[in-house]
Amino acid sequence: MTRNPLDHSYLLDINLTVHNELADKFYDASELGGYKNKRLTQLQVLLANLISNHQTDPDLYTSVSLDNSHYKPHSRYNSHSIGKGFINLIRDLAAGDWIELHKGFIDRTSGISRLTRIKPTDKSLKLLEDLQAYSHLIARAPNTECIIQRDEDKKDIEYIDTHENIQERAHLTAYNNLLHKTLIDHPDFPAEGVPLKDGRTFMINKSDKFVRRIYNNSSFEWNGRYYGGWWQRTPKAYRSGIQLNGSPTCEIDFSAIHMVLLYAIAGIDYWNDIGTDPYLLDDFEQSDEIRSLLKVIVLVAVNA
Repeated sequence: MTRNPLDHSYLLDINLTVHNELADKFYDASELGGYKNKRLTQLQVLLANLISNHQTDPDLYTSVSLDNSHYKPHSRYNSHSIGKGFINLIRDLAAGDWIELHKGFIDRTSGISRLTRIKPTDKSLKLLEDLQAYSHLIARAPNTECIIQRDEDKKDIEYIDTHENIQERAHLTAYNNLLHKTLIDHPDFPAEGVPLKDGRTFMINKSDKFVRRIYNNSSFEWNGRYYGGWWQRTPKAYRSGIQLNGSPTCEIDFSAIHMVLLYAIAGIDYWNDIGTDPYLLDDFEQSDEIRSLLKVIVLVAVNA
């Protein structure tokens, strides 16, 4: 089956931005109209996403919502207070042939849906090149929320801060500030990207360095894993080539870490007290194939 190019996309990151000067010049050159001061902030967010995704891959689309209720200016997850006027900006840019727009849809019978996809047109890319847009830093708002709580449908929800998540936010913000100042690169990574098993292509986006902690089921008692940073999604074969400020790195592999931690919680030093491979069980054939299968089953059970 031929792959739909619209499936190759990144979701709009509403907390990205570029320098106000670039947005101001683009606004004037494109003759957008409307209330300029309000539109400049919206334009900064949109241009940051379009530029970042284009630099990652010229064929990469940006997924956006055209639903008025999607943009909540007072949400903790909306650091630039972007409102529904953002939708009018997208439509106006599309009408002026500054962006390519493919409207999303939802088929309530099959349950299949797709968000709207946008991408800069040649006309827009020419203007961005003339404005030297690619030399501008793509940044994230300093107050971008990094402690995320989601409901049972995996949607971000508002919450009341506790002493614990205020401390978590302070620590993670400090870590993100360090990442922002650090050049994280892979000099030998293929420019065309690396194909993944699901048919997608993984490419490095150097501005994708923000780490967040995500809790589920409307509770800070569920999950809390750290997500973000392109290096977390890098195919295993390429991880050893990651560099920090030009220096090589290494990845420390802790054998059977999930199982060993569970034993430690129970007061058992697994490697000293037991010492056998935790993924090879006595009632099963002792082979690499069976071990791989058992490891998947055990880890799914543990992480569920």
